[in-house]
Amino acid sequence: MGNYDKTARQLLIDALRLINEPGKGMMPSDGDLDDAFTAFQDIITSEGVGKCFRPGIRTHFFNLNSSQYLYTYGPGGDFDTDNFFDEMPVRVESAYIRTGDTITDNELITNSKFNNGSNSWTLGAGWSVLNGEALFDQSVGDGTLTQAYTWVASTVYIIKFDITIDTGEGQFTADGGAFNTTFSSSGSYEFEYTATTASSSVQFESLNGSGDAFRVDNVSIIEKNKYPVELTLNRGSDYPVKCMDQTTYNQLHSKGDGARPDKLLYSRSYPLGEVKFNNQPGTGEIIIMDVTTLPVVTSIDQSLPFHPNSYRYLRYAVADEISPEYGKSLSQRQVRKMSLAKNDMLKGNKRINMLRSDSAILNRSSRFNINSGDY
Repeated sequence: MGNYDKTARQLLIDALRLINEPGKGMMPSDGDLDDAFTAFQDIITSEGVGKCFRPGIRTHFFNLNSSQYLYTYGPGGDFDTDNFFDEMPVRVESAYIRTGDTITDNELITNSKFNNGSNSWTLGAGWSVLNGEALFDQSVGDGTLTQAYTWVASTVYIIKFDITIDTGEGQFTADGGAFNTTFSSSGSYEFEYTATTASSSVQFESLNGSGDAFRVDNVSIIEKNKYPVELTLNRGSDYPVKCMDQTTYNQLHSKGDGARPDKLLYSRSYPLGEVKFNNQPGTGEIIIMDVTTLPVVTSIDQSLPFHPNSYRYLRYAVADEISPEYGKSLSQRQVRKMSLAKNDMLKGNKRINMLRSDSAILNRSSRFNINSGDY
């Protein structure tokens, strides 16, 4: 049983009430809630806390390039977690390589995040690409930003894009002008639209005669109810890949040989993680990994997919984090409750290694502890 009916806002109100802010019977101000929300996000995205939440294990899969045994991992990396709406994983739980299968890319827009500069886009006068965004400045020119694509008529698609307004406003069109919308404020825009033609293009342009300046990012068109990438399950041949630590990787006699990889090292670096294989992959190989990801809560009114034990701990943790701003601190009784809540959270999210052998079978000792995963 989770707390899917509880939002971040409710948790933050509960946290502020633990330190009696703003007072009995009164509601916190928007400023207090914003500060508490910032502290909450810092807590849940820290590795030590974030990995304790469920649901947390996700499946990621990526095409391997022949002879490439080192990959960046994270948003915009070689292993691009944006396709799974995830940030950088905390760790890789298990992995295997599949041959004889394919990954389907359902995203109709190429270079949708402008990670590869202006590739696949046509930039008219006034447009440029910088730091993963398309920038429009009408004082430089008054052209359009366009890209052609192909979709299926009478099929429903989800159209998305992010806009940052500097001055003025702009316009987005698709499907030969059959779909169009204006934007005059910064934010994420999302629309459901039924295609009328087979081929079309997206276009961003100025709306006024002069003075418009804005930025475009994360342009996406995907068929409704589909993920950006999909994998056909239970098809092809699977080969296990063992996850190793840095010490084991350093002790490998050779690295980057030409055989199929059977070991990998995941390093959670900044800004992107790294995956290193012991051998160079061949053609047509896909790495499939079960990974622990950090929870993502981007809105104060978003429902929290946390177990009640996690919710209780977070309420105390947020209160403890923000209490100095109000010249207060948790009482000794509240600190004890927070510690107990954290222990309950850790117990509830402990993952037993199902591949671990019974200690008695290993014949190392006649004693074993079932609570430690020895069974």
